[in-house]
Amino acid sequence: MFAAAADLLGSTNLNAVGAGFAAGFWNAAGNPNSRLLSTGGICEDAMTGILSGISTFGHHIGIGSSYGAFLALSAIIAARFMRLAGRGVTQLRRIPIGRLSSCALMQG
Repeated sequence: MFAAAADLLGSTNLNAVGAGFAAGFWNAAGNPNSRLLSTGGICEDAMTGILSGISTFGHHIGIGSSYGAFLALSAIIAARFMRLAGRGVTQLRRIPIGRLSSCALMQG
């Protein structure tokens, strides 16, 4: 599981995802045991793209949080891309498609 929130990590309680894992933000070399991603501030499009890419391979679940109005377009585009990429991965590897969880997608 990997979690990211544009600039609302604490106010949406998404930081609770990191409980029990290494503190701070994930870094492949310096902090690989953390579950929280830093995507560079207020950038829902990058956040949803990164999380959907991570989820596509079926080994992790990407969880993103922000205001629904900000996520509406970017999350839908990322979810559609994840679905298309997931079809290819499923056909090649015969594994289930990963999941992208976001406020906007859960409301829709």
